[in-house]
Amino acid sequence: MAYSDFTLEKAAAVLGITTQEADLFPQLVPLPIPAWLDETLKKRTQL
Repeated sequence: MAYSDFTLEKAAAVLGITTQEADLFPQLVPLPIPAWLDETLKKRTQL
């Protein structure tokens, strides 16, 4: 079976496992993107 044929649902069924969603980092606060990173990404995406 090719890798692209696998899904989480198929793996869970075959292995007999269950998944559970959880908020692992509830206090995590988004940070602004630094200007240098924004400029670097803009330069790299110009094709």
